[in-house]
Amino acid sequence: MKIEKYIFLILAVVLSVGISVYINQPQSVYIVNIEEVRAGFLMQEDVEQDFEKIQNGQQSLLDSLEMQIRNITNEISTASKPDKDKEALLNKYRLEYRDKSVYFQTKQGEIIDNLNSKIWNRLDEYLNAFRAEMNYPVLICTNGYTYLEDNSKIVTDQALNFVNKAYNNEDN
Repeated sequence: MKIEKYIFLILAVVLSVGISVYINQPQSVYIVNIEEVRAGFLMQEDVEQDFEKIQNGQQSLLDSLEMQIRNITNEISTASKPDKDKEALLNKYRLEYRDKSVYFQTKQGEIIDNLNSKIWNRLDEYLNAFRAEMNYPVLICTNGYTYLEDNSKIVTDQALNFVNKAYNNEDN
């Protein structure tokens, strides 16, 4: 029974030393310039095109309303007698134009925030997958220049290639 206690004690000490050595090993840190990755991320272009389509649709609606306002205004100005129905319709279109214009302007910021959030969430997902696939214990994203003794720890280009490949594979 005494031998079993000593064996257990020796195993506990060896295990404690092993864990301590493992925990105290220096971890490698890898750096990604997130601004460069964001700028080169293919999803950025797709989102910008989507936003442009939204803006074009909104502008098309406003242009249509403006054309109707102009036509009715011309009809009213060339009519020989006042037309209450056309004046009411003109006021209706003017109010609709104003309301839609204000609505589109206020919604634009919300749309941009939503699209940016989608990009950042996707980048976060892909960069976590990149870190795991490359077996990097620590991946730090910076906003600019990083000065390291060993520049091989800066993996921005590899990360950009990875996220774009992941995005293309998901898109297809």
